[in-house]
Amino acid sequence: MTLAPPRRTAPLLVLALLVLLLTGLPLALAPAAAGPVPEPPVESSPPVADSGSAGAPTPTPQEPAAVVLDEITPWLDAEGTLRVAGTVTNRGAEPLRTPALDLRMSTARLDSRLLINRWADGRGRYRELASSTDAPPANDGPAADEGDGGSAPAVPDLPAALDPGGSVRFAFEVPADDLELSTSSPISAWGARGLSVALTGQSDSGPVAHTAAGFTTWYPDPDPDATSITLLMPVTLPGFSSTGLIAQQDLEEAAGPGGALTSLLEAAEVDPAIALAVDPRLLSSIDSALRSSEVEVPQTTAPVPDPAATTTASAEPAELASEPADGTDPTPQLREWFTRFADLAGSRTLVALPWADADLASLTAGGLGGLAESARGDAAIVTEMFPHARTDLVWPVSGTVTPENLPQLVDADTEAVVLSDLQQPALTGYTSDAHATVTVAPAAGDDTDAGTDAGRIVDSLVLDTGLFDAVAAAGTSAAPATAVSEFVAESSAITSERPYDSRHLFVTLPRTAADPSWVSIAQATRSAPWLSLRPLDDLFESQPVSRAPVADTTRRAGLSAESVSRMGQAHGAADEYAAVFTEPGLARRDLERTVLGCAQAAWADAPNHAACTEALGTEIDALTSSIRPEEGSPVLLVTGERTTIPVRVENASDRPATVTVRVTAPTPQLRTQASETIELQPRESTRVDVPVEGIANADVEARVEIVAENGYVVPSTGELLVRVRADWENIGIAVIAAGLLIVFVVGLVKSVSRGRRKIPKSQLEAAVARARQNDSR
Repeated sequence: MTLAPPRRTAPLLVLALLVLLLTGLPLALAPAAAGPVPEPPVESSPPVADSGSAGAPTPTPQEPAAVVLDEITPWLDAEGTLRVAGTVTNRGAEPLRTPALDLRMSTARLDSRLLINRWADGRGRYRELASSTDAPPANDGPAADEGDGGSAPAVPDLPAALDPGGSVRFAFEVPADDLELSTSSPISAWGARGLSVALTGQSDSGPVAHTAAGFTTWYPDPDPDATSITLLMPVTLPGFSSTGLIAQQDLEEAAGPGGALTSLLEAAEVDPAIALAVDPRLLSSIDSALRSSEVEVPQTTAPVPDPAATTTASAEPAELASEPADGTDPTPQLREWFTRFADLAGSRTLVALPWADADLASLTAGGLGGLAESARGDAAIVTEMFPHARTDLVWPVSGTVTPENLPQLVDADTEAVVLSDLQQPALTGYTSDAHATVTVAPAAGDDTDAGTDAGRIVDSLVLDTGLFDAVAAAGTSAAPATAVSEFVAESSAITSERPYDSRHLFVTLPRTAADPSWVSIAQATRSAPWLSLRPLDDLFESQPVSRAPVADTTRRAGLSAESVSRMGQAHGAADEYAAVFTEPGLARRDLERTVLGCAQAAWADAPNHAACTEALGTEIDALTSSIRPEEGSPVLLVTGERTTIPVRVENASDRPATVTVRVTAPTPQLRTQASETIELQPRESTRVDVPVEGIANADVEARVEIVAENGYVVPSTGELLVRVRADWENIGIAVIAAGLLIVFVVGLVKSVSRGRRKIPKSQLEAAVARARQNDSR
């Protein structure tokens, strides 16, 4: 192949280059074509400690050896046997030699709370009941004593030495006859007795000693008028969740053996009089978990809802408990638990709690009254599933009620409010009835209180703080049996104050996840012969007594102001950002529920609450940056023509968003408009064409913004360099015309320079010959 000379091809190469430059540059500089966006990795939230440990005492330095009591007979009569059992642990670095245990009992009846507290603090006179040094141990020989027909105490047989880190079980058993307690005057002999197990031993560093205290209650059948008592158990499962709902895996685990939901159900089943306060967050989470587990369901059934979009637990319990169609069920324990719970709840007194059992008083005091109202509104989830549930009872965190915030907590539908006896103390010198009344002053601008300046009167259910403290200690202590025995002892002291004047007490269980101690508390309450478990409705129907007006508590309680402030910031950011989603109302509700995960009553005074608000802040920050423009290459724009600039936007959230995209310029050389409204699908990116018009030459640093339908601009913005060039269309045509003209002129000059072409000689001679021949004719 012969190549053309360079002087002939140069004009054509210039022309081709100009055409390519003018037609291909904008496409070359535009962003890449749309493609799928990979799902971002899920970032783990900061660890949040189990709210079941909220309020646990600060651990003290370990002693070389310790005694832990895990079994104490809470009460006994003349036919019973006192059993005290536990574990001895050597926590030191040296062997514990010749360990010995002594079982002791108070010499006097502890007939008041003061005496009970003194014994718990290690103060009080005692006598020895049995010792591990007694020989031979009663459990190694005959149980009967030939002399008096009774049985001797059973004492533990301890090893000669206990190695570091080692532990040994022990148990004392003492028949009632050997306790030397009077039966001749039952009413005066009846009451609590202090117990203690004292450990002594020797180590290389010196003597070792430790004492563990507890109680039992002697009941020689005095036959007092039983004290009525009502127990209220919260049905909740505290913990923070980025979706606002409890994860399916956590629910399944809690419904398994030893789980919190299992302990709750076992405690509630002890007696039908136990009332239940139900958290709508738990019901919605269970609803979502059970429906989501119904995979591969035929099309004839309802579709499985998105857990984040669950509105209410609206299905009947039978529907929620139905088996998955394909036979595989990831939540068999939860499904069985809910079936049992639904059957139980159908015949119990239920109280509907706000969402996540939120601390309404702290939210209101922190300026988040709207969030508190949203939480209260979700109580309808409970009544939709269990129509008989009460919604007229407000249960603030103990100690958070003040005369100032009471009007905000008690609305027009409220009939009763739960208070502590520290805030509404008795006017008598003894423990008074729990049912009283309280005057609620009219809120500012409220004209609904019967037109009186004094306000309206509502019932108050007054919590017995001493009994509650014992119940709470049972869940957080290393020795729950000790706390249970103290609960029983205090109840006997209350009854013995006025043995023939029956009163009605009210006790709530801690607003944490349930633990096995709840079963022990319920069983001890039911078995104590001087107590009578009564339903919550009976307490409401009893005659109210007079108590002191509501006073500020001396106990610090509720969420800290700093925590509420951080929740307020997160709520404000989430509330604004919800506008970008296709269903902003649904998104706003779900985001509020996420924030309320850190407002749970279980977090009140919890030292680890900062971890929850930190996790909340991380989630909200991730959400408010989930919809963003992608960075694009510079764009060349010709003036004088309206066109579009392609911009790519990404939706990394799990919700569809409805937005517009706009490019804003700081100078007038670029005129812009917003794009058409688009819907961004979850976890996807797309290309959006934004209308623009170039006015004059400039390099414009434009800003790319994503705007919600209400005008809200998402925090994540982008920058785009737009090169505006004036009249490039006319310049391009002129360049092309000039090029063609150059080609034409060059060709013409070349033709002229070559001159007229000469006729070959042979052709000329032939032509002359033909002419001569014609002439001769």
